Amino acid sequence: MTFLLFSLLIVQTAFAAVSFTTFNGGSNLIDLGYGITINNKSSLLREWKTAHDSSLPIDFVGTIGATVTYQSSSKYTSGGYRYKAEYVLKCNEDVTAVEVIILVFNVWGQLQSKLSATEIMDMTKNQTYDFSPTWSISSEHKATEALSSLAYINQVRTKSGRIYTADMTAIVAEAQKYAKELTPEVIKDFSN
Repeated sequence: MTFLLFSLLIVQTAFAAVSFTTFNGGSNLIDLGYGITINNKSSLLREWKTAHDSSLPIDFVGTIGATVTYQSSSKYTSGGYRYKAEYVLKCNEDVTAVEVIILVFNVWGQLQSKLSATEIMDMTKNQTYDFSPTWSISSEHKATEALSSLAYINQVRTKSGRIYTADMTAIVAEAQKYAKELTPEVIKDFSN
């Protein structure tokens, strides 16, 4: 009994460092330009969840998530659907690299994509940094079904060389609210 109580206390303590915020990410409409909109008969709204882990030396400012956009082709880029995220990170100590992961879930509650953005740069304690990465989407089908997302900081390297990693127990517990079959291994090995 004492061992079980001690084990529960450890799990609760581990979860206490991670909290989640939720935000309405807006409509799931996708504007293609020229008056053409995909999902134009839908009232679904995107849900963004963000993990805030107080044990890491860097955190998101606010709640972030993935949206879907369409970019026409140009002289310098190929056209197509893109995931896009905009976020601000604030350092609690000097950081030299950070990896952000955004899990995207479709309208059916299945893990659709795992977006990864690694920023390798010197980031100073008490400063904020803005990022706006994009990722290609392989098909219109995926673009139309993308709905909810869960963002977390996966890894951080400090200037002193220490490497921190995400509390995957807390991340998976939150992700299972969308897709019950998810495990740390499934998330780690998931490829779009």
